[in-house]
Amino acid sequence: MTDKIPPRIIHVYSPESGEPEELSLLHQAALANAKALHPNFEHVLFGSGEMEDFVREEFPEFQAVMASFSRRIQRFDFFRYLAVYRIGGFYFDLDVLLARSICPLLDHTCVFPFEELTVSQFLRDSHGMDWEVANYGFGAAPQNAFIGALIENCVRFVNEPAWGYQMMQGIPGAFRDVYVVPFTTGPGMVSRTLAENPH
Repeated sequence: MTDKIPPRIIHVYSPESGEPEELSLLHQAALANAKALHPNFEHVLFGSGEMEDFVREEFPEFQAVMASFSRRIQRFDFFRYLAVYRIGGFYFDLDVLLARSICPLLDHTCVFPFEELTVSQFLRDSHGMDWEVANYGFGAAPQNAFIGALIENCVRFVNEPAWGYQMMQGIPGAFRDVYVVPFTTGPGMVSRTLAENPH
């Protein structure tokens, strides 16, 4: 195990039923962009089948958790954490185009980008945090403790939904559906994990 991020870029593509199986031009451009800027990196693309195989082989204890998420994007969020935790590297959504090489980040243990100012009253009141960390792109060494804590929190949400929905404090009822994914597996959950694990 190393404490530095390995030179690997991970993408995930799993079309919904009715969507074309081939990558869109934007997705193809994002892959080409990542490869052009990082010719010496390993590039990994997980499709639906590869995702299922990976979880079954590497994290059989989380198969039921994956299946329990009601929304597809929650499964994708959870999977990206599992993949980076196990093999290390950088994850990027397929609509992310990089302006420059991420090689300078290889000397770090774990890196996340800024997302936005938060609407979560819970984060502001409980943790004095008025901003959020994003999950559209991030990197970590294998078995990174922060990624491990993030995985544990996603599992905790499945087992204790009321704990997860604390993040909804202050969100008007009409808008809560919009924030379910970000606050349970997305940027809000990443931010909560950071707030609760500042070390």
